Amino acid sequence: MKYQNPILRGFHPDPSICRNGKDYYLATSTFCYFPGIALYHSTDLLNWKRIGYALTNENFPEFFAADESGGIWAPTIRFNPYNDMYYIAVAIEGAGNCILHAKNPEGPWSKPVWVHSGGIDPSLLFENGECIYCVNAWENREKPAIVAARINPDTGEILEPLRDLWNGTGGGWLEAPHLYHIGQYYYVFAAEGGTGMGHMENVARSVKLYGPYETCPANPVLTNRNDTAKKIHCTGHADIIQDIDGKWWMVHLGVRSGVLDLSQLGRETFLTPFSFSEGWPCLKGKMARLEEECPTAVRQYKGGMLEDDFTEETFPSFWQTVGRPSRDVFKRENGLLTVNPSRRHTDTSSYEMLLTVQPDFDFELMAEVGAPETNTVVSGVILYNTCSFWCFFGVRKEDEGLEAVLWRKAGDFFEERVIEKEIPQTGKQALFIKGSREEYRFEILQSDSTRYEAARISSWMFSGSLQKRPFTGTMAGVCAFREENGTEKGKFSKFKICY
Repeated sequence: MKYQNPILRGFHPDPSICRNGKDYYLATSTFCYFPGIALYHSTDLLNWKRIGYALTNENFPEFFAADESGGIWAPTIRFNPYNDMYYIAVAIEGAGNCILHAKNPEGPWSKPVWVHSGGIDPSLLFENGECIYCVNAWENREKPAIVAARINPDTGEILEPLRDLWNGTGGGWLEAPHLYHIGQYYYVFAAEGGTGMGHMENVARSVKLYGPYETCPANPVLTNRNDTAKKIHCTGHADIIQDIDGKWWMVHLGVRSGVLDLSQLGRETFLTPFSFSEGWPCLKGKMARLEEECPTAVRQYKGGMLEDDFTEETFPSFWQTVGRPSRDVFKRENGLLTVNPSRRHTDTSSYEMLLTVQPDFDFELMAEVGAPETNTVVSGVILYNTCSFWCFFGVRKEDEGLEAVLWRKAGDFFEERVIEKEIPQTGKQALFIKGSREEYRFEILQSDSTRYEAARISSWMFSGSLQKRPFTGTMAGVCAFREENGTEKGKFSKFKICY
């Protein structure tokens, strides 16, 4: 049997994994998007179901508005068998490192306790009833180091001085440390080389927790920097797990090639098998592949659909926003979502978005948009990477009728295109986005039930190659813009995305 990578497609970076019996749980970074720390469950490592988020309005009311590649970074999820609790350690840019816990990964999660240690990408190891805290330390140092100390994970109190474990291989940007005790050795896995084309995963080991640590002679144990096929880039930031049958696996981030080297999807979650040879981790070819051998007869399900008819009071778990919106921004009632675009601003208008991860290169999105009653509001669908790279397709009132518009922003470039097509005067407009590796197509459902292609754009403008810090990927969803003197809200009645 074979399986296909990535196992989580679209923007799912910095994966961390744990196991409790036959149940596997995986956490990924969400950066500026809220709720924060996406959580998934699986019983076979190949098919994953989103079960919610660890940071929500209930346990993290202080969440601040973050830059697109700032916010919530690199969670580590662990199961503590000594008290049957799950723990997550995570870095929040500008605030520090914190730990939270839950009896069930589906929640509720505790309020975070803050750890005063510095560094980023914290990790935890539970053994002998104790918890070891591990983090990279780079501030006020001649060279970076992975440091560790015993900690009380329920209070965040570090119980002893942090001690250096390992300084890496000199590859630069030492990060994402994970500490394990396997057999006679303690292992430190860490990423180096930055999260771009030079990304790699390196390993060191010691018979004692606090060292000295021996660097693996075969480092890097994982990298696609020399992969001549150029189908996968940027592999690293790994976490490892032993399955219920005793086999070893590595979850890690990677980027599939788009039109440019770094695709519009951003960093995704890959699964790569490995084994230990002479006490060192050994991967076939030292690189990730799009197709891997699966030792068990597990069927990997492909594709799916996410939909929302806005009849329920609570939002489905696939929705996120940039930062935390105020309570008056979104309202769900009787099959209608109203969006009050009052929080985010351009030079001439304000806007608000409800977003989900673009699920793959090939997908189709549909949203039913209420026809605007005034010319002060424009409602539609959006592809969003950062505040400098996005594309909006919507409808607005013009004289006695409606017109469709495409607004595209790519850095300093901005385009407003009016779609010269008569739009039927109905109460709802069905707008579509059809995505592929190379481009996006924007369509309108006409009154005769045919679909009119209004515009198409290349996907290159969303490539991570163009971003200053390419930590996030493209999101898709609904959006409303409003002129500064307007009061009308955007209205949406259905949303569906198929992939």
